[in-house]
Amino acid sequence: TNLLNWLLTENFGLGDAATSSGSLVDGSCFFWKHNSLSVLQSKMPRILEDCGASDIMGIAMIRNPISWLHSMHHIAYDINPCVHGTNWLTKTCKYPSHVDGGNLLAGLEFPNLEAIWTNWTLDYESLTSFGFKRGLLVRYEDLVLDTDAV
Repeated sequence: TNLLNWLLTENFGLGDAATSSGSLVDGSCFFWKHNSLSVLQSKMPRILEDCGASDIMGIAMIRNPISWLHSMHHIAYDINPCVHGTNWLTKTCKYPSHVDGGNLLAGLEFPNLEAIWTNWTLDYESLTSFGFKRGLLVRYEDLVLDTDAV
C-alpha cells in the first residue's frame, strides 16, 4: 500500500489523509486503508454512503495469498501474535483491543489468517456494493513488476 500511495501522490497530487491510521470521519468517506469494508459497513455505514455521494473511485490492492501470508509471517503489525508458533497458519487470530483506523477491528476474531485475506479480498472484489460508483482492483504483483502498465 505504501508504493500505491506514493504513486497516487506523485502522479495525481493525492496525499494520504484518507488512508492514514488516524483518519476515521463518519460521513466523509475517510477511513484507514486497512479497515475491512464489511466492518465499516456494519459499524459506520455513513462513511461508505458518502463514498457514493461524490465521484470517488475505490481503489483496492490485492496480493497473491501465498505472498501475503509470507509477508504477514515476517511482520503482521496489529495481529503479530497470530503469526508465531508451529500452527500459525491454522490457529485462530484475534485483533487486539486497540487497533489503528478507529478501532473498528478491535477484538474481532477469525478462524485463521486465510479467513482474513479471504474476507478483505471478497470485499475488494465488490467495491461497488459498498457504495463506490467506480472501483479499481490493482494486483500488488502487477504494481511491483510492471508499474507503468498499472
